Amino acid sequence: MKLLAIILLMLACVCARAQTYKLLTLATNAVPNAATNSTAGTSVDIGLQTNVTVFAFGNAQTNSGTGTITLTFQGSPDDSTYFANSYALTLAVNGTNTVSNFARFDTTPFRYLKHTSTGNPTTNVFTNIVVYMLLK
Repeated sequence: MKLLAIILLMLACVCARAQTYKLLTLATNAVPNAATNSTAGTSVDIGLQTNVTVFAFGNAQTNSGTGTITLTFQGSPDDSTYFANSYALTLAVNGTNTVSNFARFDTTPFRYLKHTSTGNPTTNVFTNIVVYMLLK
């Protein structure tokens, strides 16, 4: 019985992994109104992750900011061929209040993921954008 308990404990230790995160560096953290900023973002090697959670936040510069910001991500199996508009994360702008959202992406077919653009159809500059990628 003790041997079985030791084996189960060892298996639990081998299977358990800590959650890590990566801060994505954006080319700019301010997107002008009625514009889409394309970014030559650095890709993130997500290894054999089948799911990745992306968390982002930011705010408009003035109180009149409303609308939806769209952050677009692309996946790649080999870090050279990227599939257009693989994933999107939206942020509902609420004046100068900091807004946040997260999305969980099924990354089964990909090993690499990168942020490629931020679309701002609103009438206000959206700024202080921070994007985290959570890996487990």
